[in-house]
Amino acid sequence: MSCVGIGAGIVCGGMMVRHIEDDHCIALWEWAQHVPLLRKYLYHLPNGGKRNVREAARFKKMGVRPGVSDYHLPLARGPYIGLYIEMKAPPNGRVQDSQKTWGESVTDAGHAFKVAYGFDMAKDVIEWYLALGAPEWQKDSGVILDHGKQNAQLRQLS
Repeated sequence: MSCVGIGAGIVCGGMMVRHIEDDHCIALWEWAQHVPLLRKYLYHLPNGGKRNVREAARFKKMGVRPGVSDYHLPLARGPYIGLYIEMKAPPNGRVQDSQKTWGESVTDAGHAFKVAYGFDMAKDVIEWYLALGAPEWQKDSGVILDHGKQNAQLRQLS
């Protein structure tokens, strides 16, 4: 299914959809699959959602934390060691206190943390982050070899 962000809404398969934040996440994921670097490293953390009391207690025992961001890109870029993105429904989805606290914690640990109000903003955040470039130690390690090729692929998708 092809999804396209259109202002405050999203169209998937030619139809407007109702699970706005989820559908923006799906659109971001579908877009990311066209960029090899993102296809390899970007992932969604299914931390939220409605659960019954027993299941919530079990998840808590397994280490689920309140406020953990929706997406993580574990690649160092610029001065950061990784990127966390908290997705919100556009234009003004509410950021929970636990999400703010998580963002402050990961920022203190050296990550970039951004709240993205929809697909378009999340895509812009990722493009900004990747454009920061890999740190010298990562270039020397051979982890990411061709930054120019990745940037060209991103430009083609924009």
